[in-house]
Amino acid sequence: MNVRELIELLRDWPDQEATVVIGEGMRLDQWLLVTGIVGRRIAVDPGNPDIALPGAEAGLEIV
Repeated sequence: MNVRELIELLRDWPDQEATVVIGEGMRLDQWLLVTGIVGRRIAVDPGNPDIALPGAEAGLEIV
């Protein structure tokens, strides 16, 4: 997903006052509250396309 696609999904969300959370990863019933964004340089892990590692491509971390 790129920034434009994320913005489109968020713009279309019916409850614009909803708090944004990110899945914690280890538990299905616990989430992290989003407080901002940070630019990163990333590379997709060749062994797992769901993982990003330090690299040269532009990335955006939601924190």
